[in-house]
Amino acid sequence: MDLPNRKTIEIRRKLGALGNELEHWKKVSEANGPFAKHHTQIRRLAAILGRLQLEIQKRIDAGPESPPASSSPIRVLAACRALERMILEVHRIWEFFRSKLVLREATRFRDYLLIADELAWACYEPALKRGQGSPSREPPLVFFNGGSNPFVMSRRSSFQAEAVPGEVFNTPEFKEVLKVLPIPVVGIPWFQAEFLPELLVVAHEVGHAVEDDFSLTATLGRLLDTAMETRGVPVARRPAWRAWLGEIFADLWGCLAAGPAFAGALGDFLARDPRSVTSEQRLAPTWGSYPIDALRFLFSATVLQKTGFAPEAAALRANWTQVYADHAMPEFEADLPIVADALLEGPYPELGNGRLDAAFSFTVGHHREAETAAKQALRRQLIGARDPRVLAAAARLAFEREPENYAAGDAQERLIGAMKDAQRGGVRGKTRWRDRRETERIDTVDQHTARWLFTRLADVGGDVPLGETPSDRTGS
Repeated sequence: MDLPNRKTIEIRRKLGALGNELEHWKKVSEANGPFAKHHTQIRRLAAILGRLQLEIQKRIDAGPESPPASSSPIRVLAACRALERMILEVHRIWEFFRSKLVLREATRFRDYLLIADELAWACYEPALKRGQGSPSREPPLVFFNGGSNPFVMSRRSSFQAEAVPGEVFNTPEFKEVLKVLPIPVVGIPWFQAEFLPELLVVAHEVGHAVEDDFSLTATLGRLLDTAMETRGVPVARRPAWRAWLGEIFADLWGCLAAGPAFAGALGDFLARDPRSVTSEQRLAPTWGSYPIDALRFLFSATVLQKTGFAPEAAALRANWTQVYADHAMPEFEADLPIVADALLEGPYPELGNGRLDAAFSFTVGHHREAETAAKQALRRQLIGARDPRVLAAAARLAFEREPENYAAGDAQERLIGAMKDAQRGGVRGKTRWRDRRETERIDTVDQHTARWLFTRLADVGGDVPLGETPSDRTGS
């Protein structure tokens, strides 16, 4: 057999390996399998990547194995090389997610990631249930990474493809590729692997995913602008709040996820040299995407005050100002209740057209339950709570109450055990397959995504313009 035909058979085998692996992951995510909780996530990825595999297969079938007489061996071998690179690029896309799923096979990380995923789902599901137009996104997937700050895919530049010399996708292009795929991913620092009280930062990152997946940005901007106009926020300060809106909303979502426990975790997360905090400033016209740390914390305390936690908010403020007595942007404090009211009151057409805390909230009752669970964990008593948000809040409250006892005892292990016991059955995504029209719509979205990705892969020389990315809402 001549070289061109031999290379074509080789390419078929290499492409087949991708399909075999996708089938393996679909099998292990069946009911009662080790990855059953990721059933819908894996199937969405397999549908898109499987479509890419099919398109590459069509090119092979139309190409070198039975070349026309005019095709030279050089052209056939060049075509094989191009197809091989396309296959590798599909593997790079899959590896981005596979590497995060595989972490769940490691005993050391399995429990933490299981409960982190459960918390992320508890913070995401309410929006999915109320979301108008049924966005075609899956629950967030949590993973460990080397960054010092948590981040979510759609908001951070820290995501990169597997480092490969001569890669087809450069980093900006690869980020565009990941944005069209149906799974938001939340990265948390490796050093959180054995520190449950900081798990609540996941709620902030899920807030970013909710804003993006449910197209809230325009509504958030309109609500903020209207409130600043009607309640007299000075014009000079308005661009700053607009620039900070994404981070402010994510902190708000965190407060609605876990109440005072989230604000406490945020305060410890922001803690650093008092001189750095008190002197920190943002200057016009480049305000940056984050408010200064002091304003972030004080905003969270303001949200708590407006959602039934006035005593807890006052205590948190007192603890913060005991260390950070002042800051360099005090004039912005007058705007905090205006911004909080605007974002809480809504309305949000994308989430049922009501107040935000009607769609998602952490009540005083939840907080009391978390306080009880914290005491039970510290006293080695049976933990009765079963809500993942309550249990995550309990870990934070237990650490605040008795940090040395928490660190030296088994409170964390007891809370992890309670979270595992509380894990709900079934998958974390929507059971779309029970609704034929919904299934067809999702299939259309995934086919459109696959076509767009194949266009990006089709000319590995890089001459294909990026063009518009597909919509995960309309499939158009």
